[in-house]
Amino acid sequence: MPADVLWDGYRQRLEAERDAEAITYSLWVDWFEDHTTSATAFTEVLGNDADTRHLAELRHVLTAGHKNHYRSPGAWDDAVRSCS
Repeated sequence: MPADVLWDGYRQRLEAERDAEAITYSLWVDWFEDHTTSATAFTEVLGNDADTRHLAELRHVLTAGHKNHYRSPGAWDDAVRSCS
């Protein structure tokens, strides 16, 4: 399957009115937990549509491979310092 078709499918399901639990689980387990694919997933899911002042920090945390804020309580603070 071409990558653009895959990511278009993810985005369409996330935007749909019906429950997207399976999609969010797949994104988390298959893409966001793996530090080698999290940056790609983040970019493809949010792309340039991400209108947030914390985009750099979010990308930093995800690409660093942090899986759980309870296991990495200082991850956000590290990202803020790194991106300042």
